[in-house]
Amino acid sequence: MKRILVISDTHGDLALAQEVIRVSVPLDGVIHLGDLVQDARSLERTCGLTFWKVAGNNDRYEDAPRELLIRLEDVSIYSCHGDLYDFHPHHPARERKRSMRILVDRANRQGAQCALFAHTHQAFCERQGALLVMNPGTLSPAEKDPGYGLLTIEAGRVRGAVHRAGGRRTVGTLIRGVLRRFRREAAAAPGRKGAS
Repeated sequence: MKRILVISDTHGDLALAQEVIRVSVPLDGVIHLGDLVQDARSLERTCGLTFWKVAGNNDRYEDAPRELLIRLEDVSIYSCHGDLYDFHPHHPARERKRSMRILVDRANRQGAQCALFAHTHQAFCERQGALLVMNPGTLSPAEKDPGYGLLTIEAGRVRGAVHRAGGRRTVGTLIRGVLRRFRREAAAAPGRKGAS
């Protein structure tokens, strides 16, 4: 059995992503669906897990692929950011359905059992026929409903679910976080009384 974390749209804020990784272990890897690929690289260096990455619309100068087919335990997972298929949360339902049809068709032509996309910042997970389709949402804490996805792969089958990761940070929680970090750094500073 493999457990894969699916995240996206961290937009430079790694604290929530680090917390989600911490509470989700054990994991066999992480799929980051873009925006920002450099965040995925930073997380990969610090957490020691395997990362698969695709570039998003804000990753123009990154060398990551725009789409990726990942094979794990006889399951193929098609991954992209979502802007490739013109997914936008404010488009009319007819346009969103068209984008979904194109994504599902592309994943099916690739032989995938799962299709992952992002870009809209809206978590979503459902079956389209035999294909599991997931958007993990965003892990940007500035958003109202940050979220992430978990895939479980076992015996050639894939299951998935999306989860909430907390809500918007208030000014008070931001200030408390900065003060905690300042106190830790001050306590660890060389030459400080009581520091070793």
